Amino acid sequence: PPRDPDTPSQLIDLSSHYNASLTESWLGSPGPEKNDLAELPQGVHAFAGVRFDVRGLIQVGSARYNFPRRVTGIAVGLSCQRLHFLHATQWGIEKPGTQIGNYVVHFSNGQTHEIPIVLGQNVADWWSHIPGRGTEFTVAWTGTNEATRARKTTTSLFKTTWKNPWPDVVIESIDFNWAGREGKPFLVAITAE
Repeated sequence: PPRDPDTPSQLIDLSSHYNASLTESWLGSPGPEKNDLAELPQGVHAFAGVRFDVRGLIQVGSARYNFPRRVTGIAVGLSCQRLHFLHATQWGIEKPGTQIGNYVVHFSNGQTHEIPIVLGQNVADWWSHIPGRGTEFTVAWTGTNEATRARKTTTSLFKTTWKNPWPDVVIESIDFNWAGREGKPFLVAITAE
């Protein structure tokens, strides 16, 4: 859906980078049922205490389904204290502690900062969402779809918060990268605070 023109700029506009719909089985399904995020409320909604602009998703890491290894140049254009990511991974079967991707933050002064995406630390598989001790994420949303209902389980999205070490410097953009592992991270929304 189109972005509401009244959406605050702190809710980062991912429109030009979406490569999958919330209502489609974008990486297939373990059976004939739909495996999607159609139950996820769309538009501006609060998840785990943070407002996000939810309208699509960015998937990285699956050449089989024509998704890229990386998505670059997600425009931010703001300074902020924190970034909140609403995300998860598919096929997150690696050992907890495995880095499956990263976000690279580009600042206006030329500095960059890597935010690792680590399984069991700041993200989990959207089908197996049991957070362990010492995790840096919060279960932000839980729902179902045809495939999870058939298997008597649920899907989840997670909120990860990154504290910006340079809060007075404008963040120009963010890159979203896959680490070449089995886990395929996907991003639903980013909010700057």
